[in-house]
Amino acid sequence: MHKQGKRFEVVLSGKTHKAELVRKDKTTDLALLKVDSSTKGLPLAAKSDLRVGQQVYALGFPLTFLLGEEPKFTSGMVNSLSGMQDDWGRFQFSAQVTFGNSGGALVNESGNVIGVVVSGIDGAPDVNYGIKANRVRAFLDEGSVILRDSPTGDKLTSEQIYDHMKASTVKVITYPM
Repeated sequence: MHKQGKRFEVVLSGKTHKAELVRKDKTTDLALLKVDSSTKGLPLAAKSDLRVGQQVYALGFPLTFLLGEEPKFTSGMVNSLSGMQDDWGRFQFSAQVTFGNSGGALVNESGNVIGVVVSGIDGAPDVNYGIKANRVRAFLDEGSVILRDSPTGDKLTSEQIYDHMKASTVKVITYPM
């Protein structure tokens, strides 16, 4: 989330929609936006679903001015169950993400959200951090968001995961105003 964002738009299926900021949390760097449109949501995994070595996938709109408007898909693995300086609300992963992936979902091999992309380290493309699903769940519960149940846990192919994520991933544009 852009720290100075005052006005927001969401690009969904090629159309731009005004978005209203419902709430934000500076501690987790999460924001909840409301849009007068709908998209298929992604199921949120249980806290216990996060394991070191597990495969993770991200889909987002990094560096659109350079890489184009098509969403970019990447994969990696969970490297640590804690974030920078042993922050237990975050975890480290190796999927290559950059500016434009922030706020995007990280899903496991079943397509369940295990976290949200929040940061990386400049000059270290394989060192990135996400907010754990349990912190995301707590943030959404406070915003009275109805969550989808997780699917059965069947393993999906990377192509299926891409299709699953693409149906739910939108580009968010912030304006400082």
